[in-house]
This record gives sequence, C-alpha cells and structure tokens, in this order.
Amino acid sequence: MQTITFTCEVITPMFLAGADGTTPELRPASIKGALRFWWRAMNGHLPIDEMRKLEGEIFGSTQQRSKIIIRTELITPKYDNINKSETLHGRDYLMYSVFMNEKKAITSGSFKVVLSSIDKEALLEATYCFWLLSNIGALGTRSRRGCGRFIIQTYTNNKYDFKFNNTSNNLIEHSEYLRQGLNTIKKHFGTNSVDTKTLYPNFQNYSIYIIDNGCNKAEDALNNIGELYMNFRRRRQPDYDSVKEYIVNGTEHQTIEKASFGLPISYRYSSLKKSALIEGGNKVTRSASSLMIEIIKVGEKFYPILINFNSQLLESGVSLKLSSKEQKKAVYPNIPTTNLKNDFITSINGKISI
Repeated sequence: MQTITFTCEVITPMFLAGADGTTPELRPASIKGALRFWWRAMNGHLPIDEMRKLEGEIFGSTQQRSKIIIRTELITPKYDNINKSETLHGRDYLMYSVFMNEKKAITSGSFKVVLSSIDKEALLEATYCFWLLSNIGALGTRSRRGCGRFIIQTYTNNKYDFKFNNTSNNLIEHSEYLRQGLNTIKKHFGTNSVDTKTLYPNFQNYSIYIIDNGCNKAEDALNNIGELYMNFRRRRQPDYDSVKEYIVNGTEHQTIEKASFGLPISYRYSSLKKSALIEGGNKVTRSASSLMIEIIKVGEKFYPILINFNSQLLESGVSLKLSSKEQKKAVYPNIPTTNLKNDFITSINGKISI
C-alpha cells in the first residue's frame, strides 16, 4: 500500500455537512466526488463510455471497488454561521444561497487528507486531481463562487517528481507554478486542445486568470470580485426587461444571455412582487456554471482567480425554459449565442493569464 498525506489550510468558508445535513463535516465522500470532477475535466478527450470505465476503475463504480482509499481528519477547525454583512455586498452576492438555508461553515483551521492505494498509477492520478482541487477548485456549497477554498500546506511520503504545495512569494512565481503544474498533468493524461466548445467543462478548452488585486484577508478578496460580478450581472439588459415583459404580458424573446453563467436563474421583481425561473427544458433543468470564481493565497496576500471552461451550456437538443406563476404557458428561448462570461472577464482590469 502506498500513501501520500496532505495537510491543508481552510481559507474561505467551507459549507460541508455530515449525515444529518446540517453539522459541518469533512467526509471522504466529499473529497472523492471532487476528485472525480477534476479527473473527468482532464479526460474530456476520451469517448464517454471509455472515460466512465476508466473513472470507475480508479474511483469505483457499481461494479467494482475504488482503488483509492481516502481518509480525512479535521485538526483545528472553527465552526461558525456566516451572516449577511452591511458592507460585504459582493461576498454576500456570491454566497446568497447559504443565507437562505442558514448553513454553518468550517470557517478556518486545518485538516488532513490521506490518499492510499496499492496501484501506484491510480494514486498518481488521484494526487494530480487533489492538486487541481487545492489550487483551482473548492469543496462544498458555492464551491464555484469562492467558498470552500483551501491550500496544501505540507505533504509527506511523496513518491512522485511533482511539487504539490505552493511556496510562491509573488504572482509571477505563482503563475509559473500553476502553468508548470497544469502542463505536467495535461501531458500525463494526454489532454489535447480544441477550438470548439466542449460538451462539458474540461481542459480541452479553458482559460485561467489571476486578478492582480491582493488583499490581506480572503474575505476582502472574495468581496472585491463579488462586487465586480454583481455589478456586471444586475439589471443586465436586455435580459432584465425581457423577463419582466414575459411576466407581465407573456412576451416571448429570442434568448436570455445571462443563462451563460449557469442554470437555474431566479428573477424577482420587487416592484411587481412577481418572479420567474429560467432553467433547462427537456428534464435537464440544471447546468452548473462553467465559470469558477476562487480565491488563492500567495505569500501573505489573497487574490481572486477565474477558471473559465468554454463548454456548452446544455447538451444538444435541450432548450432553455422560462416560466412564471403569473403565466400559464412557459416559453423556450434559444441557447445564448454570445458568450457573456467572456464579456465579464474582459471587463476586469489587471488580469494575469495562466
């Protein structure tokens, strides 16, 4: 049995729950689920059936046990409720759903993740995925909007020629650290690049940007990028008026561009005391955002980082669905043709491309 142990530091609130759905807990199943996502993201070049087969051989399936054993241990966790703030409007915008459910979070502290396997190759791929998770991913609720971020502090029993933790002191060093790590992992998996949109988020077509706006606190960095995101999306035209016209008059519009950020989207008009919902049709109602907003730590500063996968919003043959209690008939706008995500990224100054 070969083992590698990571000691990690929580840097943004981590909304993870145990069996009761409320008590914060870091479970091996949460880690494994995240590793599966990043493994699939690196293997988007494979046919779906082959990818599922290989994924099952490493992480387990209904037919076979996982080759990877995962153990977790919270070392010095601090638990707290995250309340709405009178000043951190951008942070609250990114976290809005956790206020609806009043979830308690792991707000700080450290934890261990132990990965073990008798298969050296399977363990290598799992540790590569853990590196991706710790550097550009996150765990738990709102993990694509800056929550659940952590970094690797130390690691032991490393049998591979790969640097798993970041010791960069500035953004230039950190950018090179990320670039080298990504190139090494893509080479291992044989990940190729394409110019067209991919079927789902993967490393065949992606871009990563660090926003050069460092803060002394992770919360402030999250608030800054949250305000930029909030100001870009709020009352976005023509979507805002298009949905409003549908609620009032049943008017159909060609598309809702803001759907590019992921589904579902809820519109609420306080002046009308009415609302509408945009989701996928044909029983595929949800589409997780392919734009990830995360926070990284470089030296003693915290910076926002954007990971944008250029993937389809919905699979072929699935349309958008716009519905409201005020209208008996739902309408089905076209999938957005413009890429609003890229417009948002372009609007931000001081970006470092990875």
